[in-house]
Amino acid sequence: KRLTALRGLSFKGDIFDNTNLSFTTATPKGLWQDYDSVTALPGAIRLKNQVTDNLMIGAIDTFRIGYNDNKTDSYNNVAGLDLSYDLSQSTNIVGEAAVSKSVDDMKSSFRTKKNGSMGHIGLKQQTGFGDASIAFTHMDKAFDAGLSNYKETSQDQFWCMTIHFKKPLE
Repeated sequence: KRLTALRGLSFKGDIFDNTNLSFTTATPKGLWQDYDSVTALPGAIRLKNQVTDNLMIGAIDTFRIGYNDNKTDSYNNVAGLDLSYDLSQSTNIVGEAAVSKSVDDMKSSFRTKKNGSMGHIGLKQQTGFGDASIAFTHMDKAFDAGLSNYKETSQDQFWCMTIHFKKPLE
């Protein structure tokens, strides 16, 4: 939607057998913004371990720090765990859980704090007629994933109060 330059660093690699680590942080820079001016610092770290041929366990931590006059004015952190287990070659179960903590307007009298959580469990079965899946997802109203906008995932963004998860990129 907007053209933004980024300054940052990224790492992705295997750190142990069957264990992958990814890390990215970058601060946005507007086209006419001074290079040493920082307004936000978002980042994410992801650790994924293929424990067995059937079981994958992962962890993620994301953060977003907002600055006003070079002082921290807002902060968001989300930490989560996920797993995927193949019950058979055609059946897979997945689970995710995450918690978030946000503090906004730290420098003013309008300071707000939010703590929230979310969870997801799903089962996918490949059949001779196609894929069948069932899932349950819960997200607290106070859950705030600072690096995601879940409003844009719903099919009817204006009226919808629910989340619609689009097919993930592979």
